[in-house]
Amino acid sequence: MKVLTFVLFTLFTNPMEVELMENATFSLSGIVVEEDSGEPLTGALIKVNGIEKEYYTDFEGRFNIEALIPGSYDIEISYISFESTTLKKINLDSRNNDLFVGLR
Repeated sequence: MKVLTFVLFTLFTNPMEVELMENATFSLSGIVVEEDSGEPLTGALIKVNGIEKEYYTDFEGRFNIEALIPGSYDIEISYISFESTTLKKINLDSRNNDLFVGLR
């Protein structure tokens, strides 16, 4: 069965597409709001596990992190006087990478 899968993959996969996926980067974007009211939180801190840089939400509570390699990440979101939250094992790939986070 493994041999059949490999043969089918080899026959129907364009080598250029595989190379492009290996070199692909993705963005992660989203909005952080106050959970009860839905009001956007300006200046909420976003930390991505494995990346030293910190990111902050804009005036509308939105953030965008670019040039992330495909994989699984833990995302920590915090804001002064709110409970921090950590989103575990967020998978980045070619699908929609938008988050909606409500803090208490």
